[in-house]
Amino acid sequence: MGPPDPLVRRLTRELIAAAALVLLAVLAILIAGQLLQIGDLLRAAGPHAPWAGALGRGALILLEAALPLAGLLAAGLVYGRLRGEDGWIARAALGLHPGPALLPAALLGLGLGGLATALAHGPVPVAVTDLRADLLDAAAATLRIVDRPLDLPGGGLALRTADDGVWAALPGGSDGPTLVRAEDAALDMAPDRITLRLRDAHLWSPGARIRVAEARLTAPSGALARRLGMLGPPNALTTAALDPADVHHRFTAHRRWALPAMAPLWALLGALLGARLGGPIAVAGGAGAVAVAYWLLRTGELAARAGFMSPVLAAWAPAALLALALAWRVHRDPSLARPLR
Repeated sequence: MGPPDPLVRRLTRELIAAAALVLLAVLAILIAGQLLQIGDLLRAAGPHAPWAGALGRGALILLEAALPLAGLLAAGLVYGRLRGEDGWIARAALGLHPGPALLPAALLGLGLGGLATALAHGPVPVAVTDLRADLLDAAAATLRIVDRPLDLPGGGLALRTADDGVWAALPGGSDGPTLVRAEDAALDMAPDRITLRLRDAHLWSPGARIRVAEARLTAPSGALARRLGMLGPPNALTTAALDPADVHHRFTAHRRWALPAMAPLWALLGALLGARLGGPIAVAGGAGAVAVAYWLLRTGELAARAGFMSPVLAAWAPAALLALALAWRVHRDPSLARPLR
């Protein structure tokens, strides 16, 4: 066994540092996008908003997707810098095989993929469940803010909290609307509906006055339910709790293995693109490849749920295509196919 390759040691150090910096940048961008989606729910809750918990759990969920992406971008930048220094050409001129120089990228991808796998099968589903609860609490907190109106989707139900309770006006028939006042209110969410629970409620209609201990008003699923749909089952279930007989659950279980398994492939792709085309092109090309992979994954998921494709094939197809693309790239590159001297 010869002495350690100084280039391999250097690449290892630079890849670790670059991956850490890229991961922070990617997480910041993803969290900013998350705030655009759920920030209004948290702001509407005022001082009751669980900002720290929601953002912390959201960052943990996004970390699973950010880890493989960080390996791709870090490898593209580091190997692109190597190309700019003509290090790749110098290595070829010395008759050194490029394989060992790609090993740090593969090992980085394996490490990031292993961490993403550990997150996908336990911590992330728990964080999804807790984040959904945080956002429901934030939505329900608006019921405790005096003079804050709340419109439930469907049915035209409008509520307003006052000093003496929660007031609501229900659209009525030919006799007119029904007025409701309750001591307290809470929201329940289901995949297809939103339910408002009113405690100690008084109902006034043109023909009657009723007092009940609890009233339940249900509206069809609307914008809030759609926005929280991705935070429900099966994403909120740990892998052990998924039902193998359910197509959507089976796809989710395989996706939790397939996406982290792509991490070393992404890192190698970034290294090859950076070494041949430079860092900026590697980043742009890698981002495009990731977008295509996620589009294929989403299309495959919909096809599997519709019965047009096996959920196993739908989950693993992007990884298989990426592996074939890398194999073709290596086969077409004379320097990578050259044997060791």
